[in-house]
Amino acid sequence: MSSGLDSYPSEFVSHLQPLMFVAGLGTAAAPLGAPPPQSPALPPVPPGEPADANAPQVASPPPPPAPPAPTAPADPFLPLLGALRRTLAPKKGFSIWDNSRGATNEFHVVLVDKNVRFPPLKARPPSNNQQPMAPLHSPISPLTPTSPLYPDGIMAPIWIRKHREMVPSVFVLVLRLGEYTNDGPLDLGRKEEQERAWDAELVQEVVDRKRSTTERGIKLAVVLVCSRQLLDDTSLDARLSLIRRQSGLDSRASLFVISPVPQAEVQNFVLSFRSELFPAALDYYREHGRRVRRKRARQVPKGRLSDKGWTVRYDYKMGAFSEMRGEIEVALKHYEDAYETLLDMFASSHLAPRTKRWAEAKVLADCLTVKVCKCYLYLNEASRSVAQLNRHVASFRTLSDTWGIGEQTFEFWSWLSKQYRLFADLVAIAIRAGFRLPSLRPPPTPRPAPAGMPQPPSPGLIPPNVLMHPGYYFYQSGLCAVQRRECFKALVNQEQEEGTPVSPAVAHETKVDHAELIIDLYTKAYEYFKAHKTSRMSLFLASQIALTHYEAGKYEMALKFNDRIGRTYRREKWRDVLDSISQISYNSAMQIADYDSAIKALYGLLAAGMLAFEIGGCYKILRTKTPSSPEKAFISVDMSDTATLLTCELVFWKPTANIGQAVPFQLTLAAPPGSRTSDLTFAKLAIQFSDDRQPLVFTHTEASTSSNDKNTHTHVGDLGDGSRPTSDFSAPLLWANDSVHVFSGTMSASREVELTVSAVTLTLVEGAWTVELLLKPDIVSPSPTWRVATTSPPSRLQILHDTPWVCQVRPRELQLSVSIDHASPAYLDEEFAVNVDVVNEDEVEVEVLLDILLQPGEDDSKNQLIVDDQTSFSLIKAFSLGVLPPSGTLRKTFRLLCVGSTGERQLDLSNRRPMKALLDLSEPDGWEGASDVSLVAKLCARGPWEIEVLGLRLACEDAPAIRVKQSSLDSSKALSLRWLPRDCFNIIYQLDVQPAIDESTSSNVTGAYLEVLWRRHGETGAPARTVLPLPSMRPLPLHAVVSIRPPPFLTLHKSSTLVYRFSNPTDRLLTLSLQVDSSDGFVFAGPRKTPVMVLAPSEEREVPLAVIPLVVGTCVLPRLRVFEYERPQDDGREEESQPVMKELRVVEELDVEEVKDPAQVSLETDLRFARGGDDVNNPNEVSKPFTVLVLPR
Repeated sequence: MSSGLDSYPSEFVSHLQPLMFVAGLGTAAAPLGAPPPQSPALPPVPPGEPADANAPQVASPPPPPAPPAPTAPADPFLPLLGALRRTLAPKKGFSIWDNSRGATNEFHVVLVDKNVRFPPLKARPPSNNQQPMAPLHSPISPLTPTSPLYPDGIMAPIWIRKHREMVPSVFVLVLRLGEYTNDGPLDLGRKEEQERAWDAELVQEVVDRKRSTTERGIKLAVVLVCSRQLLDDTSLDARLSLIRRQSGLDSRASLFVISPVPQAEVQNFVLSFRSELFPAALDYYREHGRRVRRKRARQVPKGRLSDKGWTVRYDYKMGAFSEMRGEIEVALKHYEDAYETLLDMFASSHLAPRTKRWAEAKVLADCLTVKVCKCYLYLNEASRSVAQLNRHVASFRTLSDTWGIGEQTFEFWSWLSKQYRLFADLVAIAIRAGFRLPSLRPPPTPRPAPAGMPQPPSPGLIPPNVLMHPGYYFYQSGLCAVQRRECFKALVNQEQEEGTPVSPAVAHETKVDHAELIIDLYTKAYEYFKAHKTSRMSLFLASQIALTHYEAGKYEMALKFNDRIGRTYRREKWRDVLDSISQISYNSAMQIADYDSAIKALYGLLAAGMLAFEIGGCYKILRTKTPSSPEKAFISVDMSDTATLLTCELVFWKPTANIGQAVPFQLTLAAPPGSRTSDLTFAKLAIQFSDDRQPLVFTHTEASTSSNDKNTHTHVGDLGDGSRPTSDFSAPLLWANDSVHVFSGTMSASREVELTVSAVTLTLVEGAWTVELLLKPDIVSPSPTWRVATTSPPSRLQILHDTPWVCQVRPRELQLSVSIDHASPAYLDEEFAVNVDVVNEDEVEVEVLLDILLQPGEDDSKNQLIVDDQTSFSLIKAFSLGVLPPSGTLRKTFRLLCVGSTGERQLDLSNRRPMKALLDLSEPDGWEGASDVSLVAKLCARGPWEIEVLGLRLACEDAPAIRVKQSSLDSSKALSLRWLPRDCFNIIYQLDVQPAIDESTSSNVTGAYLEVLWRRHGETGAPARTVLPLPSMRPLPLHAVVSIRPPPFLTLHKSSTLVYRFSNPTDRLLTLSLQVDSSDGFVFAGPRKTPVMVLAPSEEREVPLAVIPLVVGTCVLPRLRVFEYERPQDDGREEESQPVMKELRVVEELDVEEVKDPAQVSLETDLRFARGGDDVNNPNEVSKPFTVLVLPR
């Protein structure tokens, strides 16, 4: 869909700039204004010899066929003229927003022929001989009978087009300055004569053009093109002065000279002469404004146009001329005056409703509102811009009631939708150009006034006048478009009931695709709300898009959108929203015969409290419809994220249990009050536990109890630890309204595990369909209870532990009795005996390990522990006492040797049993895809002393993703090296480095270190330990990386250098091709295209690009496109395979990387597909352009 601004005349909504005509840059082989070439058949006459006109003509035989004529030498001025055309070429279309607003001397340039003619100044209306001569008027004046505004029109786009495209403020004439060339000796007389003749022709051409520009007050400037040799000629200044005097050109900024120069210098030349001519353009439009002001001051009634109509016309003209001069405040004042007067014309019935002039005035009023709002945004008055929009809407809402097109008609809502879309497009364009939305923070409260002074009023925000982002206004426009559609449908139904003929307005409205219009507006709003991180509003707009698709009959798109949206609402338990989404999904699926999707949506609607459907609808589909394929016959519905049919509650009697200990459990499935499950008979129930055991399966059987009993209890006994298979059980799988079915039993585990129920599956089989309902136990139950089935009625016991839905299975505590016996006190220097007695009171054999910790003494004396042949000054760990059978006893004696001073000695004793690993893995998984890394360590002795190195080791214990494969050291021999001062020692390691699976494992490649054990030569003490950490060893990507770090800001007209970094982390040569795309806001220096750039393995290279910004605001940098040549793999064919160019992505160097939500990415993909454009795999999206803020000097 096009922008809302495109529905209005571009002359009324675009930004107006001074107009410049440039003539003489045609593409003909011989540019206009060049001196006529001499005839190639006659050589030039030598000086001093008159031509012989009576020379005899000698007949000669026909000449033989001439060889092909040699190609004429290329004109050296054609590249210069082409460079001027490219620099001065006008932009496509007219911009709505202009950041410079005259600050950069911008013109709207039109390339014209040298003989271009201007529209006539005045036109005299036809008159007969009996009447006096009628006054002269403009051809587009309301007083001219041939004008489109005759007799009472106010303003037409053709007047703007006249000053925007037809009548310039500056006329630039590009001419060739004649230059005498002769291969023979220089003849000054012949040279001066020839140059005077060429200059006379040039002056005559300038005079002819000046005649037409002078009568209109247009500034005429001449650009002379000459060679660099002529530019250095000393006689050039005299020729230029003579040409200026003879042609009557102004003494200032009227004559420019340029020779063939590079493109960069051409741009500087254009900037220079544009700045010289801009004041003349301002004077031109200023004089036009004075002329219109004088006419407005002496205004008299003329023609059939009212005084207010002439006032609107004059005010609009003065506003347009002020806008061309860049005087935004003055233009705003005139536009507001024109709008005020135009409102008075509507209110005073000067414009009859539903007429041509009335429609033109309405368009003019809308465009004046756009002009006023844009001027306020230029001046950073965002609240006044919104106030103008609100005022315009309120005024025409009142006027529309008087015209009979009030809020009950689709015409009003169509107009209102356009106004919001106009404003949304305007704000969006402003933001793209660098405008910043105002902050919504309330202003600070003023300080308290001094004593005796009145308190100043507290500043505040007026909510209706707060400027929001464009998404809000697109959303408002979409709401109006929906109301427009509803009013139109109501009118059509009314005309059909009354039998009245179809009106022209209804016939025209019938051609409008309302659904496409609403979807386009909602989609634009969605994109802006998503960009501003308002996820709730984004999801709401996506649901409205789905609803519009459904109402338009696009059921497949509606089903897809609702499926994406429903995931978030199911996860967050938004029941009311899910009800609406499920109902639309069900209807959409039924329309396209997608019965599996219909059944999934229907089960969501069958939950308690949702009365949209009855259970019969489900059975009707299952019994009357057949699946389209065997795969479609199986349907799985996850009820854990929606309002479920049955509540599922799991309770364990105890929060913890030992390994092998049976723990009671209860699983309760209850039908809430109001549930409609009484007609659903399930064939099977499967309960899946969290350990590795097989699921507990129940098949349906008829209930043996009375049908009035709403409480059913099924006990399955002891399920064991899952090591032996269990048989299936039977139970009544039918739930009446407000009924409860309890499944209970006991179970144990053979290992340490967190025991719970991971899933409960109810299977319904009907005809060819199999439907599975997946339930999960509710873990947020406020008051879990244990149901006692032995009482009548069944009683309920409160469960007091915090997590009744889970049971922690842990290793069992052993029953050991430990006692200590010793003959206190002990003597110094005596091996004092301490006896430890252990009794096994458990039922199993136990291997006992003993830990003895000797606390330090008060005088730090070296006391010793002696156990058999082990001695220690502090700790003896894991000393085995042997295996004790049940009821077995043992005694172990260890000795304590006390030295130093007298006093107490403290011992800590503990016993434990050994733990066995669950899995015995000789090597961790994942080394298959590891990267090979060669590490060279260079160790040097920098000090003046000799040292002995006793150990060198690469430790990878803290870096589990790194392992050593080979080493230059011999690990089988003890290391003993003697290093002299300044000795160096190299070690080579071959390592394996695992790739990082995700961010959580990225730290596994850090923490490795090189350990060195050393001491000074000749010493016998313990060696010193030095740890040298290794750098991070993250596996490198196997493709070329192109990156740039854009600067935070640039300065207008100041050269800056962008640095692109290229790196080749692969082990092969990479061939790249570079191309720089042009940008409207920048000029750059350097080659535009580099066909071949070769990167060696592991090579990094920087490519600088010098850029100069031309406009202020947020601008798009020149885009660098990088292509890699890839040669396909050999497929065995004899012919040579051609290389394939693959475009690489240029990434921005950031400190923070944003990871998008996969669900959000999928939703955006569907939105782009729904709009009918924006291919996700578009190659143009490989390298998105980067933007940078350009600040003025």
